[in-house]
Amino acid sequence: MTEALFDGFLTLGDGVTARLFADSYVNLLEEETVIGTDEIEGGGAWAAGQAFSRSIHFAEEENLFTHCGTEWSLLKVTLRVQLKPTSRDASGSLSLGSSQKDQYIQGLTLEWQECSDDSE
Repeated sequence: MTEALFDGFLTLGDGVTARLFADSYVNLLEEETVIGTDEIEGGGAWAAGQAFSRSIHFAEEENLFTHCGTEWSLLKVTLRVQLKPTSRDASGSLSLGSSQKDQYIQGLTLEWQECSDDSE
């Protein structure tokens, strides 16, 4: 996985941070989990609410590999969101999905490569 894409609508008052997570691993090998994060600080234009699109890019050295010669591999990806207030008066909301298409599908970019000794 090289990229995870979050789309939606976000309202974040002063003192609220939205943290976006993308976790992934192959074939139930949770010890090899790759985690990417991004943060959006509240206040300013975010206080009034606006549509957003954020990408989490994974570095090449974080790529996950399956074992060469296997017939199939399962890639498990979890997209998570955390809203973190810094005070009791802070408020915020987030909805994922495209408001134009009324769909709730987030995006992933995957790349395949030939089996080599480096990926075994």
